[in-house]
Amino acid sequence: MINNKEINFNAYVSSIKEEAKPWIIESHKYLINKIPSLKLELIYGLPGYRIGESYIILKINAQNLAIHLNSFNLVNKYGPLFEKSNIGKGCIRISYKKFSNLEILKNLIDEMINDYQQKKEKKK
Repeated sequence: MINNKEINFNAYVSSIKEEAKPWIIESHKYLINKIPSLKLELIYGLPGYRIGESYIILKINAQNLAIHLNSFNLVNKYGPLFEKSNIGKGCIRISYKKFSNLEILKNLIDEMINDYQQKKEKKK
């Protein structure tokens, strides 16, 4: 079951380790700039964003950022592009110390949003 309880962004950021905060803050800014109505919410018990039927969860682990997606195509396409990534089922794990990977994450987000908008247009 997917939870959809909204999370207070500032409270969430204050709860994560300092060196991982730039990932969460920059990703949030980027997503909200693209879709102002987006809210950080619990998805499968983890903080994430729902874009249409798709979702992206950014989970901070001990040494990495785990990017969980329900699009295996995006995982397979973008996973190898991240420096020192590890790809799992529906997940890309990257070091949050490699901030240069942020641009790749933004490209992934752009593709998610474009896919959503194209599907939305087809339904009209």
